[in-house]
Amino acid sequence: MPAPNDCEIARVFTRRPGQVIADTTFRTDEKFEVVVEGEVGQTLLDSGAPYVIGVTVRNLTDGSTFTPQHNVEEAHDFLDAGEWDAPTHPQAFGPFTPVPGTFQQGAHMYEVLAYIRAGKTDPDVSYARSPIFIVYKHTR
Repeated sequence: MPAPNDCEIARVFTRRPGQVIADTTFRTDEKFEVVVEGEVGQTLLDSGAPYVIGVTVRNLTDGSTFTPQHNVEEAHDFLDAGEWDAPTHPQAFGPFTPVPGTFQQGAHMYEVLAYIRAGKTDPDVSYARSPIFIVYKHTR
């Protein structure tokens, strides 16, 4: 658990939409979610300070990156109704299709980079990387 005025990302992982457990293998025709779990100290949580979560998905095979469309660095406050109402908070991004377009064969390896920036004057910043996951073209 972070100190009272700190905020940090506890973990980042991928999963199938609506599932609870992590998954690291997806077909190109499947969607997946990115889950960012953050932890915030009670003083910062109670302050109602603004925070931003950013997510980038990186293709380690071809070097490309993409950012989920709804991840536009919108500011939130810790006291916003339905947002972050407990010291530990999971935030799901997606579902989205992992590969724009299609590729002919093989598998691509990906990882997710995520950060959180919280506070006004001297913001606290934390980042994390997901385990590597694989997206492959399913052939029969």
